[in-house]
Amino acid sequence: MPPPPSPSPAGARRPDLLPNEQEVSYDNLIEWLDRRKNWLIGLFGVAVLAVVGFVVWRLQTSKIENEAAVALTNARSLDSLQNVLQRFAGTRAAIFAAMTLADHLFDQGEWDRAAALYQTVLREGASSPLAPAAAFGMGAVEEARGNKENALRLYRSVAEARGAFAAPQAAYSAARLLERENRPIEARQAYEDLAARFPESASRMEALGRLERLKALLHQPASAAAASPAPSAPSPLPAR
Repeated sequence: MPPPPSPSPAGARRPDLLPNEQEVSYDNLIEWLDRRKNWLIGLFGVAVLAVVGFVVWRLQTSKIENEAAVALTNARSLDSLQNVLQRFAGTRAAIFAAMTLADHLFDQGEWDRAAALYQTVLREGASSPLAPAAAFGMGAVEEARGNKENALRLYRSVAEARGAFAAPQAAYSAARLLERENRPIEARQAYEDLAARFPESASRMEALGRLERLKALLHQPASAAAASPAPSAPSPLPAR
């Protein structure tokens, strides 16, 4: 048997191409690049401009965010918070200002204005850690308006949001609403679920207290249970 062919050294001509064919192949590549050089230069120029534009945009965004953060830090009144919200719309500082103003307006009973600001947080800060708290605030607004099923839906959505700092309080508010609406079996289950899901939260201790009271009420005569006071309405979480 003839010995197997040894590998060609680097730079050697391919054995399957004749010398002239190799030269033609190389010449074709050079010709192709020459014909398209303007197009390639334009393509790379666009890419470079895109990168430069992105860097400039990021720097400008960072500058605005920094200015907004300074303005928020110096805010000492509701008017100054409103100013941050208007001047720096879309920034993290503006979202925080909107949340703070919404909570204040809710406490003042101005539910429509509070709801508008909670919606601003949900719309402009959908990825913000404050978004679940804004949804919780909307639940409190709906409960205050008497829209109990809407409130319950919002509370439950926040309670089920992974990693939301408002989740334990939202779960507690959902359970309280069920209790207030004379749905004791559902309320008891909601309190038990809260205690199991959020063992380290302050809401757990409140839930356990309400759960013991609820269990006692479930074993009382109907007349005695009806005489027990209902829990108070919830308040939105403070902005963080």
